[in-house]
Amino acid sequence: MPEQTFIDPGNNRLTYRGESTKVFVTNWKNWGLEHQEKFVEKLRECARVEEAGSYAHGQNLSTILSAGWNEGMRLGDDFAPLSFTFELNGISGGIIFHGQHDNGGDGGAPTFSVNLTRTTGWLMHT
Repeated sequence: MPEQTFIDPGNNRLTYRGESTKVFVTNWKNWGLEHQEKFVEKLRECARVEEAGSYAHGQNLSTILSAGWNEGMRLGDDFAPLSFTFELNGISGGIIFHGQHDNGGDGGAPTFSVNLTRTTGWLMHT
């Protein structure tokens, strides 16, 4: 259902894999069209990865985005593959996708994020 992933331009609210969320996209209206399109394509690629089930230990992005505690979360773009920044209740961090590309989160490129145990999937880092 990657095609059912989009941003409602009226309120900047994210719909992910056909599910409406309470997550907003930071500065969506200030981004240029090319940046907006790349961001939505990044989200759709995340949906394809979830559907393929090509991760095992981390959370899936759907769980993070649809959680009841995240109302008002603001999602932003991140430099790491399939990863995003977030802000919620004054706490900022990243929703980082880990896997073979970053050795499960060993602190190296391309995510530069560290996990205590190797992970494949999305984890929230603050």
